[in-house]
Amino acid sequence: MVSVTESPEFLYHGTVSDNLPSIYGFGLSADWSMHLKGVYLTDDPLLAEYFAERTAEGGGDPVVIKVPITPQLRSGLRGDRKMLMDPTVMQTHDPDVVMELLRSGTTSWRKTLEAVHSVIYRGSDPIRVTPDMVTRIRERRFARFPEVGRFRRVRVKSYQRQR
Repeated sequence: MVSVTESPEFLYHGTVSDNLPSIYGFGLSADWSMHLKGVYLTDDPLLAEYFAERTAEGGGDPVVIKVPITPQLRSGLRGDRKMLMDPTVMQTHDPDVVMELLRSGTTSWRKTLEAVHSVIYRGSDPIRVTPDMVTRIRERRFARFPEVGRFRRVRVKSYQRQR
């Protein structure tokens, strides 16, 4: 994970293989995912994998796209207020930090990335994707965790054991 003073080299996006022909042809863009109001990205490949598996419940195989941070991408990144308002975030992240971000009204992408590991890309140019940026998920790890909050609790515990 990154701190506010650092910038990651890559962000990750979880989706399904059925979407790849369109993504290869048109890229990832806010226009492509209008119902989501942008392209959601994370600095945590495990979280992207989880969302890919959740998306795959509707069909297709889960895949994770590894997106390099470029000046074009950086200029289109916005804070993910939707993730901040997710009720499970208060249970699994520092509630004081989350509340301060919500109260501030202007949430920078770096701060939401640090707090909840999620940002939104709303740039005018699509993110170009090539096959070498895509990893197919062979083994589903999160099928037994149907709720994001439950996943986060497991994830937080696993990170605590690693440290």
